[in-house]
Amino acid sequence: MWGARSTWCRIGIVVAAAAAAAGVVALIVLLVHAQSSTTNNAEYPQNAVNSQVNKRMIGYYAQTIGSPTNCSLGATALQPDTVPANLYTHLVYGFSPPISTTTWQLEQPHENEAARYVAFNALKAKNPNLKTMLSVGGDLPSTAPMSSMASDPGRRAIFVNSTMRFIRKYGFDGIDIDWEFPTEVARGGSPNDNNNFVALVADLRQAIEMEAVPKNSSKLLLSCIVPGGPFWGKYYNISDVISHLDWVNILGYNVLGTWMNQTECSAPLQNPLDRAGDSVANAIQYFVGQGKAGGADASKFNLGVSFWGIAYTLASPIAPGATSPGMNAPAFNGVQAPAKTGQCTHQPGYLAYFESQAIMQKNNLTGTLDPVSQCKYFTYDTNQWVAFEDGATLSAKIDYAMSMGIPGVSIWGLDADIPKTHTLSAAVNAHLFGH
Repeated sequence: MWGARSTWCRIGIVVAAAAAAAGVVALIVLLVHAQSSTTNNAEYPQNAVNSQVNKRMIGYYAQTIGSPTNCSLGATALQPDTVPANLYTHLVYGFSPPISTTTWQLEQPHENEAARYVAFNALKAKNPNLKTMLSVGGDLPSTAPMSSMASDPGRRAIFVNSTMRFIRKYGFDGIDIDWEFPTEVARGGSPNDNNNFVALVADLRQAIEMEAVPKNSSKLLLSCIVPGGPFWGKYYNISDVISHLDWVNILGYNVLGTWMNQTECSAPLQNPLDRAGDSVANAIQYFVGQGKAGGADASKFNLGVSFWGIAYTLASPIAPGATSPGMNAPAFNGVQAPAKTGQCTHQPGYLAYFESQAIMQKNNLTGTLDPVSQCKYFTYDTNQWVAFEDGATLSAKIDYAMSMGIPGVSIWGLDADIPKTHTLSAAVNAHLFGH
């Protein structure tokens, strides 16, 4: 995930498989390859979400802020016991140790990390209905270990067996595998990664069904995250894997970004430049169509949103007190002239929600709504342009997703919210479950 960390695909999995006496047995699952389909608005039922659908609110926990220095905004490295567990149905821990290329198992966590696993899963005492998952992978320099593991049936079986033991040991209810990105040769991937991704998910599903579930536990979960940007289905054969998954998270942000030379919202509901491919709405339509091609309806999807804003340096500064330019104003990209980093997060091109709100308060500013993108923006220090989400803009995107039959939301950046009040988490919860 981007905004302090990037994520395009994450398989949420939970695995189990039996090791045969003669050695590890590779799992073989026959898949039915469904034909792809094109999408258009007319194909989808409106207002498809109703009270009978189990709504999901999934939060990703990661210490993206670290231990901030010179931070007077009350932000600290997010500790598990400060996560608002009562507001979520599922929480995902980011991230697991890497995959070993000698054993094809997850490496053992260091002592402090293992202690955080325990504290994280203790949140279930505060919310007995909460399910927790572990994310494997992330924004790594190389995807070669994941690619090599998925390419070989024996290695996949070892990974499945060992990962099941790992998550059961630490008390998780599922695994979230963040593969960035299948088939990306520059990152150590292989052209066959997308097919191997299908095989991995199929093996995981069969392993889940084979597991003898421990007492007082439930069957492990399996899900996947896909990019909502113009890359869309380039990396993943969603129509082939959807039947094996509990749900798919559509990453509805970083659709546009600081690689561009004009100001943009990271997650435009509709694209103000009228580029149909670069919008949250079109990503939803595409993947719901892919799901239908695989025999699944929209209830198998969640919309991914982020609590991080995006920041640019304007090419032409504005006069003090002048009206902020809106979308598509000339700006330097993140390589030419990165925007000022946040006081606490120090992430070029990104600001946590609590940082953007503090900047507006300090400069007596209010955000302006772009009605097409459904995000808000402001300019400070004459040339620093920021776009961000708030409760209203997130609600607009959730409403669109729900109108397409999508019942859930996945959230990146719990530590980007306002500390203690958890303002955005509370707003999303109230809107999602108030419907």
